[in-house]
Amino acid sequence: MVYGWFIARQLSCGQVHALGFSDALWMPRIDELISRLNNYTKINKETIKYILEYLTFGRLDIRNPDIATQPLIDLENDHYALCSMVWLNTNCERNICVLLNQIKEEQKIYSKLVNDKEESLINEIKDKLKNKSLDFRSGKLQDTDVDLAIIDHKNKVCICVELKWFIEPAEVREVIQRSKEIQKGITQVKKISLAWENENIKLLSDILCIDKTYKFLSIVAPVTSIGNAFSQDSSIPVVKLWHLIQEIDKCSNLFSVHSWLKSRSYLPQKDKDYEIITTELKIGKWECKWYGVKHA
Repeated sequence: MVYGWFIARQLSCGQVHALGFSDALWMPRIDELISRLNNYTKINKETIKYILEYLTFGRLDIRNPDIATQPLIDLENDHYALCSMVWLNTNCERNICVLLNQIKEEQKIYSKLVNDKEESLINEIKDKLKNKSLDFRSGKLQDTDVDLAIIDHKNKVCICVELKWFIEPAEVREVIQRSKEIQKGITQVKKISLAWENENIKLLSDILCIDKTYKFLSIVAPVTSIGNAFSQDSSIPVVKLWHLIQEIDKCSNLFSVHSWLKSRSYLPQKDKDYEIITTELKIGKWECKWYGVKHA
């Protein structure tokens, strides 16, 4: 409906000189919008009201409301206001996940969805590497979990992967939050590494089913973002999951992947993988030199 409003207004703009700005917003009556949605979707009106409450700006005690996650404006005169550009240029799936994670009552549901996603992720990894002669293990230690251990028995190499699945950060607050998640992952990985060094029987015999003759490395592998520079650790590799899986799929054995991670060859190198280019900006009498990053 918003798209139809947008197109109709675009067509009108081409025919009518100096079209008024008031029509840029679609402002339906609340009961009219609910009736239309009920008619078009066959969802009952009470459920629609419940959904619209989530999408209304500032509702549900959101401390810092965001027009991207709650794009419906209650004008408090029995009308809603909908901005076409906001509704048409937003990632609905991502934004509803962000919104649910800000509502205390919904966070448990969100956490369950994340756990379900992690299980699905492990199955996806196994399917991607099914043609490799690799063993996959998971299990619980006393104070942490082994999300996924990828083991090459032939070459005696084990890589423990701490999986991190969260929504791609889009602004500063989210970058900070996701970076803290990476730091938590590094803390967990260090516990696993310490258990390995101490020859923890639960880890070696019950979970991994290997001995100390294997080369071992524990890493953090987020799906979306590796966090900011301050969340990194010199002793623990942090690499995007599918970058890692691509490298494993490409290599003939896990030994070379182990070396790739230990040497941090997964990090991009200046002038080899990318180059920095300078751009001059001029606005009136003001001049500025800025930079950009270009794939080499």
